[in-house]
This record gives sequence, C-alpha cells and structure tokens, in this order.
Amino acid sequence: MHASPPLQALALAAISGCVVDNPAFDEATTTASQGASSQSSTSAEATSASATSDASTGAETTGAETSLTGDPTTTADPSASTTSTTTGGAEPGVYDIPAAIGTCVFLATQEVPNHGPPAECTADADAINNSGLAGLMMIDVNVNNAAGKQRPAHPFLRFDVPAALAGLTLTAAELHVQVADNVTDLPQTGEVWLAAPFDAVSLESSAPERTLLLAGDQGEVFPNDWIVWQLPPGQLNVPGAVYIGLEPTHDKGVMLRGATTDPGPPLLRLTLE
Repeated sequence: MHASPPLQALALAAISGCVVDNPAFDEATTTASQGASSQSSTSAEATSASATSDASTGAETTGAETSLTGDPTTTADPSASTTSTTTGGAEPGVYDIPAAIGTCVFLATQEVPNHGPPAECTADADAINNSGLAGLMMIDVNVNNAAGKQRPAHPFLRFDVPAALAGLTLTAAELHVQVADNVTDLPQTGEVWLAAPFDAVSLESSAPERTLLLAGDQGEVFPNDWIVWQLPPGQLNVPGAVYIGLEPTHDKGVMLRGATTDPGPPLLRLTLE
C-alpha cells in the first residue's frame, strides 16, 4: 500500500546545471504554465532503478490541454492499456513525470459559497503542519478552522506527459504522492479521480469537476510514506496532460507534499513498451 521513494525518478537538470540527454525530452522542452503555488520547470531523464527522487520540480509540458471525460459513477478498468498513434522517438522504459501542478483548494459549500484558491489552501496546510515545509497540499472532508471555514480541501494534480513518448504503449501507471504530516493518526489517502481540464488560472476561481474514479482510498498512512496508487493505463491521456483530483474520505485531514515542496513532488510513473 505504501512505498519508499520512487526508484526511477527524473534527474533534475535545473539542479545539476546542465541539460541531461533523454530521448523523451531531447530538443522538445517547453516551460509549464506558471502558478504562484504550484509550478516550476526543468529538463529531465528516466534513470536507472537505483536512483531516488529528492528534489522538487514541475514537469516539462507539451502544451496539450486535452479534455478527459468519463462517467463519475463508473470505476475504470485497470487491465486496459493504451497506445498512441504517432511516433515520438523515445525508448521503451519506465518514466517518472513530476507534477506540473500539485496544489489544493477549498471547495465552496452551500453554507460557505466562497471558493478558496491554492494560495489560501496551501498556506493553511503549511501552517497546520508547522514543519518548515512549503507548498503543501491538504486533503480533508471538513477543515474546521478560520481559513477552512468547514469547507473540504481537495488536492489537484496535473502531469504534462511529453509528446516524445508518442508511439509507445502504456502498459502500467502509478501515482506516487508523499505524506508531509509529522504526526500519526492519519486515517486516509483519499480516492484518485480523473478531473476536468484545469490550469493555475482556473484554480484561482473554481475547482474542476471529477470525471472518473481511478483508484480507491487506501486507509491509514504514516509520516513520510510514499502513497502509491495503481492507475488504469487505458484511461490516461498519454502523451498529453493528465488531470487528477484527490477526493477526501475522512474528516481527519492529511498533509501531502505538493509540486513545489522541496523535496517530494508528486510523480506519475509510466511503464511504456
């Protein structure tokens, strides 16, 4: 259910000060759209199984804003795979894509009809956690404090999978998110849903709709756990933008590392053949 940090993480050219050769990103890197609480950019590569992820980053983006839709009452079939129809030149392998956006918002309710943007939600998560980490995400059915105003806190993640991965078959996919809480009694991971398309600007005013349940809640977690969900590859838009929402299942909140938290951005691990 829980795992150590991902084994094949992307090497960070922004930290090393050089551009690393990588068939998935060679001569095709553009910068992800920027948000005050959610993004950064870098060139990267898929590395050997001994590598670990210990730095915060956003992903390279292809600029794709493909709509993802589905039946909100239906659970996706995890056995299906998907193949893109064009050729991008990348080699088969395992690729870890860091989140281009990884933040949270307070959802408007009937009692409190005001949407809480990412800066408001992440600031409250950072303050509650009180560990020196910044850019955290909070998942909670009911945030009962002055900032939350008894509204739910939902994380939203966007992964920009580069066009160079086109032509390969996606055979497996995992979502990796690290717990930031330094306390115990953390009873939920939340559910993983596909979400309607969003960007940093749209999150300022509204939360995207959930469209398809991908993976269920895994129950109790512990400080610094890497939560790993198996995702159905046939439901993911690869290459292109993958939009994810985490749905809370408990009124005891859990703090998670966001896209700009250092270390520990969420990762989408893709196995391509």
